[in-house]
Amino acid sequence: MPQQRQMSLTSNFSDTQMDDILKCGICHSEFLDPRQLKCGHVFCFKCIKTDYETRDRNNGKCPICRTDYWPSPSRAIDSLPQCPLPLRHILSIRRSRKNCCEYCQDTPALYICIRCRLWLCNDCRSKTCIQRRQSSGTHEAFPQHDLEPDLLDIVVRSRGDSCAEHQHLDVKWYCSQCSRLACSLCKINSHVGHVSLVSVETKAQEVRVHLQTIISSLKAKQCEHKDNKATLTELISSCCKVFVDVKHCYTSIDHCNVGIEECEKLILSISKLLDNGSLKVIVENYLNLKERISTELHKRLVLDRVREVILPKPVPTEQEDEIANPDEEHQTEKNPCESTWENTDISIANGDACESLQCKCDDVTCWICLHCRKRLCGSCKASSCEAGRQRDAKHTPLNADIDPTLYDIVVRSRSSSCNTHPTYNIESFCCKCHVPVCNLCSYRHGHHTVVSIAERSRSCRRIMEEKLKQLNTKIQEYSVTLDRVSKIKRNCHFHMLNSEYFDNISRECASRSRTCDDLNKVLHLLLKYASKSVIVEIFCTKESKIEQELQYTPSDHLSEIKRMANFLSETLSDKTTTTITS
Repeated sequence: MPQQRQMSLTSNFSDTQMDDILKCGICHSEFLDPRQLKCGHVFCFKCIKTDYETRDRNNGKCPICRTDYWPSPSRAIDSLPQCPLPLRHILSIRRSRKNCCEYCQDTPALYICIRCRLWLCNDCRSKTCIQRRQSSGTHEAFPQHDLEPDLLDIVVRSRGDSCAEHQHLDVKWYCSQCSRLACSLCKINSHVGHVSLVSVETKAQEVRVHLQTIISSLKAKQCEHKDNKATLTELISSCCKVFVDVKHCYTSIDHCNVGIEECEKLILSISKLLDNGSLKVIVENYLNLKERISTELHKRLVLDRVREVILPKPVPTEQEDEIANPDEEHQTEKNPCESTWENTDISIANGDACESLQCKCDDVTCWICLHCRKRLCGSCKASSCEAGRQRDAKHTPLNADIDPTLYDIVVRSRSSSCNTHPTYNIESFCCKCHVPVCNLCSYRHGHHTVVSIAERSRSCRRIMEEKLKQLNTKIQEYSVTLDRVSKIKRNCHFHMLNSEYFDNISRECASRSRTCDDLNKVLHLLLKYASKSVIVEIFCTKESKIEQELQYTPSDHLSEIKRMANFLSETLSDKTTTTITS
């Protein structure tokens, strides 16, 4: 009965009057733990305690009438008496009525309408909703426990537009400089001089348009994650798996799944916000979601990083330019051995006598002249050479330890005798058997095509000069390939690729480059220092090896890498790829 009398008492006041009665004079919000002063005014305990401690310590005065409210200054603030019992009953009734249906004010509210945001009872939820588009549309009311937490939060917060700091005032402004909502009091106190203030309606409309664009961008990003996942799955089961780390592919697929789910959550959250949020809540939630949306939209797909590693923007290297436009100095390289012959003091005793005409000693020979091919002792190696190109030219001595290949060529060029018949010189070449022959051996090749050794030597020289160019180009291609692989391995995303595959490429290219370099050196020395018969003999033994190396293409490695990059690009080219901007 007492409670019913209190309810009848409160029914004599309008809601506005009751709000004014139950508001604290300091925070202008409904009383929390109300305390009554000696003068009769009532304030929230927290508010009067803050006022007492900051302004009127040991001299308590009422913030409204400035009357002393302590008989003695020594009394503690915690001993302030509570407000009278009737006022506490009114506050209790007021709070209990908030849990009642906002239509009939009697029945407990079990439902909330997501359109008009009213709490409704079971009977009132079938009434017409003023927010529905159709004139006869009923409330879209759901039990609180059936609504998703984020949707319930949006609907409940959208019931009022009060300022977070001054709850008795509604927010009306948005400050772009501070990225905060403001009421009229906040505008005066906290945003003085800020020229970027706009109305909440204007900002909310701008946010609505931007959020619609973000939904489209999130859907595009979600499609990219799905395409990325499908491509990675195809990579694992295709021949391209030799390029990539399969374990990393599985990890990346998990990341794609997370990205798909995160985009879906953001799309649903934004859709609920646009459909059910008030102007204030739309702006607030956008500010809270802004960083999360930006992070998701700027996520780089793993395949983009793989393509970046294996197929960056083409920048011509010096090696590539040399292949495209080879200089003459690369085609006719200087023999690297020539600069070290005279400065090297390495000897091998051959036990033969010195062949120099000016020699007057009995020293053993350990040198041989490149031009006259005479064996020389240490004393005669600096004497004049009869076969020198210039007058008074000195010998060009060579020791076996300096360059065994060149030494072997020069020694073999000292004589052109047949291996089978040492007393006969090689004068012919059998084109069918591909062997040099002397006059006696030529009888065994009577039915074969036999040409003179001089003619065959000229033919070999033309072929060797062409092979030299091809080998130089091949060596440069290997250098380009090794440099490209080295750049890939230095990339920060290299861990996504199969390192063993690229290590194998490096080893193979380095090995074949050394082989080509050795063959290049042999041909160069043959052309410069070998006799006709030695040119024909050695070239015949090296020709098949040269052809085998020339058939191998170093750029095939780069082509395979580019093929894999193209495979990734083409797989995603048919899908929607939209440039994302936050």
